[in-house]
Amino acid sequence: MRGTHRFETPQNVRTLGRPGRPLARHTPPHPARARAPPPPPPAARRVAWDPSRPRPLLRAAARRDRWLVAGFHVAAPAAAFTSGWGVESLVLLTLPLVTVLQPILRFRAVCEHGAVTDFSSPLTAARTNLAPAWLRWFLFPHHVNFHVEHHMYPAVPHYNLPACHDEMAQRGILDHAEVRPVAETARLVFANRAA
Repeated sequence: MRGTHRFETPQNVRTLGRPGRPLARHTPPHPARARAPPPPPPAARRVAWDPSRPRPLLRAAARRDRWLVAGFHVAAPAAAFTSGWGVESLVLLTLPLVTVLQPILRFRAVCEHGAVTDFSSPLTAARTNLAPAWLRWFLFPHHVNFHVEHHMYPAVPHYNLPACHDEMAQRGILDHAEVRPVAETARLVFANRAA
């Protein structure tokens, strides 16, 4: 997606454009009326950029997040063992992480992306799964069941995805999209394949 768009308010969800277009309407300023560039940051916050070794801020943020997650997975069990809750930590946190959670995450990924037949459009390359509230809570937290909407408008926050889905459905954008109940998705994914 080109440019920078703001999607943080529910009002922006109502300004839905055509499929593949951002939710918020953005028109770049006319070149003759363009504003002067902002002043450079203070020297203390300035980051040197070497074109021979590009280091985007996103990559640095991802590396920092990975280290934070790794640090948590080392510090939490260490704190649990030193406070006398080591066995409980292993049984309630570590054991599900390496056993039950992985198949659940895999099934969710297959529900979102598996057995789609048309990759020519973002409306058919992923799937929105309609499910009862208890299954959404268990399998699709944070509204990740609205996966077509997420792929079309990745900057929409998770809490606005249901409103985005309703708006897209109301405008007829989802008429030919992959939108199915979870039971139908499971039958489709686990169907016998023709040889």
